[in-house]
Amino acid sequence: MTQRPIWKLSDRTAPLRDFDPVDEFERARSARLKTDPLRQDFLHARHLARDLACEQLGISNVKLQSHDDAAPEIEGYPSASISWSRSGALAIAAFSELGRVGVDIEKIAQRPVAAMLDMVAN
Repeated sequence: MTQRPIWKLSDRTAPLRDFDPVDEFERARSARLKTDPLRQDFLHARHLARDLACEQLGISNVKLQSHDDAAPEIEGYPSASISWSRSGALAIAAFSELGRVGVDIEKIAQRPVAAMLDMVAN
């Protein structure tokens, strides 16, 4: 049993690789994405989460269950907690057996702050 949350970060482009859906949910969900890079980024994040869960549980395969309105789960492992996020080609996954875990990754966007500063800092 892990004593603290474990996380893993991955860049799909280093080296560039393609991912295939592993079940009907991934096939259907990835098919709704508009471009192949978006589909690959989605599949990459789920692959990373599965890989991390397998490593930590000492097994060769897991089924991820994700829900729109609830935390994702690892089928058959109710005490384990998994979370993943993606932003472009970057993906992060976190795993814990000691309680809920969550991660988020976002690309930092350049924003023109001068105009906002003129409005609020005069």
